[in-house]
Amino acid sequence: MAQGVRFVCNSCDHTIEAWDDGRDVAYESPAAIALTGCCASNDAVEIAQVAIPMRRITIFVGLCVLALASSGVAQEVGWHAFEQNDIAAASRWADESLAQDAANQRARHLRILTSFLSGQFEESLADYEQLAADYSGRNETLLRVVLDAYLHLERYSDAARFARTIDGAEAEHMWLDDRAAHPPTVQLDGTTIVPFAATNFLGDLMPAVEVELNGIPLVAHLDTGGSFITMAPGRARQLGIETRGLGTGVANNQETPIRRGLADTLILGAAHFTNVQVTTVESLTGQLESLVILGTRILSNFLMTWDNERGRLILTERDDDTARARHLMEHAGGDEFVRFYLHSDHYIWINGSVMDREALMFLDTGLVTLDPSGQQPAGGIPASLLDVWDLAYVDGFTAPVSVHVGPVSREVSSFLVFPDRRNLPRLENTGPDVLLSHGFLKHFVWTLDFDDYRLFVRPVTP
Repeated sequence: MAQGVRFVCNSCDHTIEAWDDGRDVAYESPAAIALTGCCASNDAVEIAQVAIPMRRITIFVGLCVLALASSGVAQEVGWHAFEQNDIAAASRWADESLAQDAANQRARHLRILTSFLSGQFEESLADYEQLAADYSGRNETLLRVVLDAYLHLERYSDAARFARTIDGAEAEHMWLDDRAAHPPTVQLDGTTIVPFAATNFLGDLMPAVEVELNGIPLVAHLDTGGSFITMAPGRARQLGIETRGLGTGVANNQETPIRRGLADTLILGAAHFTNVQVTTVESLTGQLESLVILGTRILSNFLMTWDNERGRLILTERDDDTARARHLMEHAGGDEFVRFYLHSDHYIWINGSVMDREALMFLDTGLVTLDPSGQQPAGGIPASLLDVWDLAYVDGFTAPVSVHVGPVSREVSSFLVFPDRRNLPRLENTGPDVLLSHGFLKHFVWTLDFDDYRLFVRPVTP
């Protein structure tokens, strides 16, 4: 049982019940928004504290929805959808609202976020330019989204100029000045196939590939939870990479000082990079000090297939339409796909389900751990959702769970239990319910199309 709120309209008797379901959402707001628009007067709404069985928020509004659409509080409906991880619905609402009222600042704010998550960076920047100068919602999160949009477009001079307008970003704009002076390049003709490395001290927990970094051959591990290239400070010095301090960040589930620099060259199969961003984190210690990690911002330069069936990474030039079509035909496994979203510069989010419960998932192949049965967990889940979703757990891991993504599903050994949702990336009031790791993904061949933000996934053939 959990404390909930029941909202009853005294004029029309329609009711909304809302629950605190562990999603870090102020549970009063969805119901209050809806029933405030139910009838002409706010006085028509009676609020009663009641004990309600825990479950996802369900709204019973009936004909009151008709009145809601024309009420002043309708401007928050899109934001409620966003908070409930329905990014597509939030985007549609923002578009419709701005078509009706181009001066709707809250709708424009929301569209900046949804456009960014969908890879529409130019559109996101254009909307930001149209925000009113006195708009009160211009918060740190919104400014970060705008800065990241410039970075995705590799407009480093613009990014540096914008960073100078953000309080506390002095170190970052100096770093961006360096990026502008040394812009990155990527060259690949057609398709390259890179086998997973046979020598890998993390074994099947985190696949790796052989690369050359600054002319030095080494094994680099693949982590979609990472950005460009990540390593320990000592490893960077060994590779001749100079770095500058940028404050603190989170790596390996802990806060740690971070520094950034540039590797002159990276060779990955037939793909050649110059001026590649490298981040060093002090939390990589002990055996992990030799680790070199290739993240999403390296892989996102290509149409990418992670082929667990044949143990290889397949990369295709994004600008070559013929090669792209051939790649999709040979490796995607059909026309069915799942839309994904990209937060910051590397957090890949997709919609799926866990034990038949809808969930927004963060694809993070870098979760390296074993559950009590000796198996790699399918991912991670915050402790706040365990009771909500009625999941049994012991010793920090759930019991076996079923996971569904697009056309595929699988029962896996467990999820790692996180202390709270801060272990998962968030944007405003939305973010993943769970982390999905290589423990689940290793059973599939999966393709990421970074042009259209599509995930194709098919089972590995036994």
